Amino acid sequence: MKKSFILFAAAFFSAAAFVSCVEDDNVDVKDDVVIIEDDDADVPTGVVSTEPDYYDFTAVYNGQTIYFRIDSIATNECYVTHGNWSTAPLYDEETGYNYYAYYQGTVDIPAQVSYNGIAYNVTGIGDNAFNRTKLTDVSIPASVTSIGDGAFYFSNLSSVTIPSSVTSIGNAAFEYSNLSSVTIPSSVKHIGEGVFSFCSNLTNIQVESGNTEYMSENGVLYNKDKSTLVVYPGGKTDTDFTMESTIDSIADRAFLGNEHLTNVVIESNTANLDESMFDECKNFASIKVADNNPNYTTQDGVLYDKKMTTLILYPNAKAGESFTVPATVTTINEWAFEDCSNLRSLVMQNGLKNIGEGAFDYVANLKSITIPKTVEYIESEIFWDCDNLTTIQSYVLEPTEIDSDAFKIDNYTFTTATLYVPAGTKALYENTKGWNKIEKIVEMEE
Repeated sequence: MKKSFILFAAAFFSAAAFVSCVEDDNVDVKDDVVIIEDDDADVPTGVVSTEPDYYDFTAVYNGQTIYFRIDSIATNECYVTHGNWSTAPLYDEETGYNYYAYYQGTVDIPAQVSYNGIAYNVTGIGDNAFNRTKLTDVSIPASVTSIGDGAFYFSNLSSVTIPSSVTSIGNAAFEYSNLSSVTIPSSVKHIGEGVFSFCSNLTNIQVESGNTEYMSENGVLYNKDKSTLVVYPGGKTDTDFTMESTIDSIADRAFLGNEHLTNVVIESNTANLDESMFDECKNFASIKVADNNPNYTTQDGVLYDKKMTTLILYPNAKAGESFTVPATVTTINEWAFEDCSNLRSLVMQNGLKNIGEGAFDYVANLKSITIPKTVEYIESEIFWDCDNLTTIQSYVLEPTEIDSDAFKIDNYTFTTATLYVPAGTKALYENTKGWNKIEKIVEMEE
């Protein structure tokens, strides 16, 4: 996911002591862009930092070294950032994760710092500033107006008080942190996607009265008129949840990582449902849409478009080891069956034309699958990490090319399954990209 941090030019001033700062002689300040790769889980998967991999100066404040970048646009403003990503992280045996040593324990951020004789107002917390650190508590001054993308990503942060000066909280700002509750101040006007994703201890989100953009109810975060569900806390322990008819949209990754939620009922007006809503919701077993919903329908806990021509979402923990896709379905959405834990046998019927990217990704217990002759297009990664897949029956007479990595387990080509194909088509499959990765191809009897 691309990460970007926007600094606000407007400064918010408050009284604070000046802090003396020193420049790190070993740091070469550059303006290049550094891409953070997923290397042995040292940094979060997919995180891209548009900030340079350097800081301009450091300050020791209340015993903690804090790293700063000078804002290149605003006058005499700076923001908190991280140390060098190139510094090796430390492995924590207790948690099994790697952490950077820049920030540990409690960090008290000053409102103002002095560097080279210039006073700088601290107006932001930058992208990934406390990313994968042992930070447990932070004091944010009233001078800060924005919290960047991934600012506290995968930190041990257990409590935070967001001051009433903050107007923006970036994407995934607190993702994977240890927060148990949080209060959004009345000043916040923008909250990014996945801001509290995978916060497994977070049970309650509150919003201060007077906030013009957001509200909360029963610990769930909504926009002000309750037309959009923004965040459902990852640690909320309710097994059942009903979305009221006022809700017409659900923010991306709104339920991400909640392992308690089992059954969801969606009332009539909700308009934008997709397969990613309940990612990593390991116990999610059934979704029910009201009969008068104009856009969607459900059958036996599975989500479809209203005409049942597109299968959108098969719940991760849906009961039953076998499933037959209805004959009305012409398209299976990308990632529709991803991470389904109970499914072992899947039959798709004639009439199906398109199978989306990663449709059966990480369906670890899937053993057999039947592909009908009407399928015209199969996107990439459809069988990634289907560890137990042993039988693929394809009735397609003229196979189309698929991604070379369609059959892949832990970066190795998947070769253990047997592919059964129509009589007289073995050579075609053997010479078609993707299908030719399967070593054992057997023609079925006519």
